Amino acid sequence: MKSRIWRSTLLIFVILALVLTSFASCKRKKVEDPTLAPDYAPPNQEENAEDIGDGDGSKIEAPDGGGAAGMTYEDKMTVDLSDKKVTLRFDNASRSVSNVVLQVIIQDRVIVETGVITPGKRVKEVDLKAGAETLLQPGVYANNAKMVVNFYDPETNEKSAVKTEIPVTVTVQN
Repeated sequence: MKSRIWRSTLLIFVILALVLTSFASCKRKKVEDPTLAPDYAPPNQEENAEDIGDGDGSKIEAPDGGGAAGMTYEDKMTVDLSDKKVTLRFDNASRSVSNVVLQVIIQDRVIVETGVITPGKRVKEVDLKAGAETLLQPGVYANNAKMVVNFYDPETNEKSAVKTEIPVTVTVQN
């Protein structure tokens, strides 16, 4: 009889523990990364940007109130944790009519946010965002990695209503 009471009591505690765990996980709020693309471009130019030398001074034709962009990129990048640098390729073509700010996001965490990349500039290497090296482990991130291209008006610095999200593969090494 004591064995049966003991088993019943244990079963009640196990069920209670499962119910409480389920309730707690449902009530837990998802922690969002506080980094968002600002409504106005940051004041700093990307320090690692270099001239492409691809332009003749002409711009892509854009309708009033619209925009146009020309870009070249690679969908593979490498993070070097030892020097906190990311090797990538992104060109904002000289014919573009928009400034660009890039974000690299892995598993909903922003690990890179560039300064402004103006038309006619390219980046091949950028700095990791402060503290991002503590979030990453060596390996390949492919399923939850993306490069977000945020467009800004070069005259007003106002963010465009359009952004581009590009799936990327990020290789992290020590």
